[in-house]
Amino acid sequence: MMLAVEIQGLSATTLTYVTAAVAVIGAISVYGLLHVDRRWASYTALLFEAVLAALFAYTTNIIYALYSAPGFGSTVEDVVHGVTYQRIAAGILSAMLFLAALVSIGYYMELQKRGVGHE
Repeated sequence: MMLAVEIQGLSATTLTYVTAAVAVIGAISVYGLLHVDRRWASYTALLFEAVLAALFAYTTNIIYALYSAPGFGSTVEDVVHGVTYQRIAAGILSAMLFLAALVSIGYYMELQKRGVGHE
């Protein structure tokens, strides 16, 4: 069962590193662009959000493949891998929300510079 998922999908460690790389580079890029221009920071955040959403869909697909196999004769190893992939999916969602929070804070700071309230 796990062999089929490993063949069609990335290992959990590789997927974690890819997610972390996308999230860190995205956060640094968005934070750097917030000091330059909020519009470009929003475009960059949207790009990285799209990449993270694709990774999230991929991870969810792997989780579904793990837990929906016919005959689900799960071993302890399969359950451990499934929980690991669920943690990766939670990390991807956290990275997506962090990038959205950066853009929201940048938008609020832009409004404060202009003297316009958020109401």
